[in-house]
Amino acid sequence: MPSHPLSLAHKRVGSAAVTPAAQLVFTHANGFCKEMWFPTLDDLSRKLPDHLAYDSLLMDLTGHGGSRDRTNNFPRPLQWEHFTCTDVLEAVDTLPKRSGGGPRVVGVGHSLGGAGLVYAELARPGTFDALILMEPILPPPDERIDGKTDQRALLAAGASKRRVLWPTREEARKSLRSKALYAAFEERVFNNFVDYGTVETAQGCQLQCTGDIEAEIYRGSGRCVWHELHKVNCPVWFLCGANTFHMEAWGKGSSVAVFRALSEKFPRSTFELLPNLAHFAPFEDPTRYAEILAGALVNVWNVPKREETGQASSAVTIPSSL
Repeated sequence: MPSHPLSLAHKRVGSAAVTPAAQLVFTHANGFCKEMWFPTLDDLSRKLPDHLAYDSLLMDLTGHGGSRDRTNNFPRPLQWEHFTCTDVLEAVDTLPKRSGGGPRVVGVGHSLGGAGLVYAELARPGTFDALILMEPILPPPDERIDGKTDQRALLAAGASKRRVLWPTREEARKSLRSKALYAAFEERVFNNFVDYGTVETAQGCQLQCTGDIEAEIYRGSGRCVWHELHKVNCPVWFLCGANTFHMEAWGKGSSVAVFRALSEKFPRSTFELLPNLAHFAPFEDPTRYAEILAGALVNVWNVPKREETGQASSAVTIPSSL
């Protein structure tokens, strides 16, 4: 049973095992929702041997999905390193308390969500036994801020112009599917985005994460922590799409080069380049992503648990900032 209730919108997916070998904690990208991980989880269940059982905790980060109203819990504008860290630590603290033989806690994060896992591990070392990160957006040092190549401003501008309201959910589905971004999403992922990432209101069908909130989050993207990543002692599987372009507007060269350099800042990292995939790999090909995730998780089972390495989680108050 959870240690205490979780106010953050979340979903627990359990295995048949009495004691799972791992507790997976899933976090999503900016503008999306936890249910978009469901197809990956469905496929993952068929990729792992039966004896490698796991439970999963999926959350809607503040401002997204069922957690959209939690924005009132934080100073504005929202800062990544504050609200994502708080969300993740609140979620982890609901997991069953572990003894020496308890399951490993593995963070599985994408983009903004991957950054949140890293911020949480830095704030409270030993929170995770391993991290599996798909292109975590952790700004590089000395980023360009000149109005034309500022990634925060570019992404915020696009989000603020996004249509967020339609007369019906079916009209929202049709409209969104016509956009290049959503057209590339696998059908199950896209339908979950429409079904769970929107809400029926008196005015019509509205995105749960509005353009204004998505833009605010982009503008408040996290401070640089590259110089602190040597403190992350758990193994990190760093996944990067070969076709990604999400870091190029930071002004530091190709996105793959930036992500590779970022991965090298973690002392125990494994970098894997994913051919023919880009930043939204979990959304575009969840079956293939589940295969990649299964491979990483098999390696996790071969990694000593915190108790076996002498590293222990300590109870630390969630910080207002890192």
